[in-house]
Amino acid sequence: SKVLIKYKYSQLNNYIDELNRYIENFNKRSDLSKDEYDNIKQQVLQKQKYIKEQNLLLEKEKRVLNKEILSVKNMTNRYNLLVKRYNRLLRENENLSRDLVEIKGVTKGTTTITYLKENGITKEKSSKSSMDKIEIYGFEDLNQLKVVLAHEIAHLVGVEHVDAKGALMNPILQKEQLEHLLLSSDDIEAFNKIFLDK
Repeated sequence: SKVLIKYKYSQLNNYIDELNRYIENFNKRSDLSKDEYDNIKQQVLQKQKYIKEQNLLLEKEKRVLNKEILSVKNMTNRYNLLVKRYNRLLRENENLSRDLVEIKGVTKGTTTITYLKENGITKEKSSKSSMDKIEIYGFEDLNQLKVVLAHEIAHLVGVEHVDAKGALMNPILQKEQLEHLLLSSDDIEAFNKIFLDK
């Protein structure tokens, strides 16, 4: 961590200060023999070498730490961007949800199974009868009830859902239908498929 590297630099600086004081005292002395001088000089060179090695190690640690810090900053920035996108999408979704209300009704029918015999082999054929029951499980006002009923009655006669915006048979309750209950051109096309194609 940064604190540990600062501590190591501080220790190394203390070591350098001690060595500088030692050299200063050594330079003040004039009574040293050549052997003593050579010996002290050798010690100083070793300590200087140690300081240089330690400094290189600390610089390497510092570079590694800076890379890690940069990586964490980049990850944090990416995370913050994702959070912003998520919050934006959440707001958009909430806005959409306010405008979209599912049709609060369901049309129910029965399934009949017919057994056919051909050449002594019994085959099972499943077919759905026309719907014969409507359940309304929620409405906010009379206008909404009218739209839900009209939608479910259309299912009773076999009309499927229509994905077009504004259509009565859209599975999402359309604002246009609440304001003015009316078959759209897409609804009429869906009705025609049921009645004119037969």
